[in-house]
Amino acid sequence: MEVTTKHWVLLLALIGALSWVLGCEETGTGDDDDAADDDASDDDTGDDDTGDDDTGDDDTGDDDTAEEFCPHVVLDSVTDAVHEGDTTGLPDLATSPRLEWGDAPDDTLLFTAPEAGSYRLVTDVDPSSNGGCGASVRDYEEDTLYDESWCPNPGATVELDGLYSGVHELAAGQTVMIFFSCTEWADIQSGPYTVSFGRI
Repeated sequence: MEVTTKHWVLLLALIGALSWVLGCEETGTGDDDDAADDDASDDDTGDDDTGDDDTGDDDTGDDDTAEEFCPHVVLDSVTDAVHEGDTTGLPDLATSPRLEWGDAPDDTLLFTAPEAGSYRLVTDVDPSSNGGCGASVRDYEEDTLYDESWCPNPGATVELDGLYSGVHELAAGQTVMIFFSCTEWADIQSGPYTVSFGRI
């Protein structure tokens, strides 16, 4: 068969088409860059922020249950106040050459007069068997009734120039303080006692 020019043209066209098809099939797979970075990034567990152990100080504070040492007892504001006390274990708050008080325990009673009048202080019962204990509400030298200002500082004592018992004029609402103690010659230096402070 004679190859003509027409045949050559068709052959070249066929070769060209075949080359184009083969070129299109060579699609690059490329880098699979979209697998993304391994974005584990930083292990963001962060600082172990448990912080300081903030239990703080054991702030139990002071023990506020302790009794006031002076005045030790506040009496009812009535015209016939009676108090049964006990000086056992109480601190030594007062000494007095006139009353002959030494280092025996002392009690302190605060009384407010409900009305004006004359009030008698009486020691009804004292712990000694020889009458060596008693109460005082007035200072002889100062000629004044005791009040809270006569309380000594903790650990200290106050020296009184006291008088025993007696009758005293009080104004309505006036507050006085009664000291109770035992003399140095009392056969018993502390114990149960009873005092009364009433209007007459």
